[in-house]
Amino acid sequence: MDDIDFRSVIEYMKLVKIYREHPKDKCVKMILREYASDETRLDQLRCEYFEHLKQVNDDFPFDHDIELKRRVFTRSGEPVATRLAKDIFNIIAVTESGDFSLLREMLSTGKHGDGNKPLSRILLLLKNVSVRRNFQY
Repeated sequence: MDDIDFRSVIEYMKLVKIYREHPKDKCVKMILREYASDETRLDQLRCEYFEHLKQVNDDFPFDHDIELKRRVFTRSGEPVATRLAKDIFNIIAVTESGDFSLLREMLSTGKHGDGNKPLSRILLLLKNVSVRRNFQY
């Protein structure tokens, strides 16, 4: 496994650690600070972690072709980066707790993807690295 792939696993585990140690509001702020509110990177992580979640859960209660809503700027709403960080928090929360209801507000009700997406990079990495759910940091 190359260094970039290993860094992705470390990055994911770091976010899980933040999730486990802090309440939601503080966790979201820490995610925003960690990625300097970089909307592109936050959206990339959000999509990657969501695809991973769909692929590793046999009991995923939604259509596997379902996609995430696009997060766009609105004058009256909160910043896009904040919404993306909250989505990342919720995806990690679902991964940890299995409460899929946390995903409802971030799922697109429009058209679905083609269903032929490759395995997520995180899933491929975790298949190569023995990471137990109760890993101690």
